[in-house]
Amino acid sequence: ASADPDTPSSLIDPASNKVLAEISFHPMSHESARAELKAGRAELLIASTTEPDFATRTITADVLLPIISPDNPLPGISTIDLAKVLSGEVKNWKDIGGPDVPLVVHGLEPDSDLQRALAERLGRASVAEVTHPDLASLADAVAKDPWSIAMTGRAVIGNAKKLPLSDSCGFPLLPSDLAVKAGDYPLTLPIYLLTPRRRLPLMARDFLDFLALPAAQKAIAATGYIDRI
Repeated sequence: ASADPDTPSSLIDPASNKVLAEISFHPMSHESARAELKAGRAELLIASTTEPDFATRTITADVLLPIISPDNPLPGISTIDLAKVLSGEVKNWKDIGGPDVPLVVHGLEPDSDLQRALAERLGRASVAEVTHPDLASLADAVAKDPWSIAMTGRAVIGNAKKLPLSDSCGFPLLPSDLAVKAGDYPLTLPIYLLTPRRRLPLMARDFLDFLALPAAQKAIAATGYIDRI
């Protein structure tokens, strides 16, 4: 494997020392990645939303969580209030049970998968007054700002604090694997592999088949994502 994302990693047959495949991964905006796939310069696209132009394979799921600074005293938030915060209807912490202080929503760039997924759930774009290039920097910024709030994946909380989520009746919504698999947690984020509607190379087809095996699902679970077993 290569530590440089621009340098392909080689899959080598240990018996013959023959290179079976060279694999590279490139982080980019959704539109850029989509263009690469359609142009035949890429075979697979990881995304959190489906596309009518591409075939879809569900590989795992993440959990979306509201996060705040450890210095923020708010004990929890309802799904209704969270939707109002993310859509810009609520601009002060006092409106959701906090102190009389302006509320600052942090997020990723508008064309990121997470923001697009949030927009689908809200029915409109999520308001983000401060944007970040990735989830790690987003969590770090929220942890340092006592009056900020953001949505992130379960595995990328950093030094921020999870804000407990409840339904409209005040019942706690726990982001556990069991709750997600049972459909009881509303902010599940499916993660898909999108493939072009053409015949893929043998290595890509074998990789897609491998993802359904217990060994692959075990590796997925070990990274903090939710397996499908």
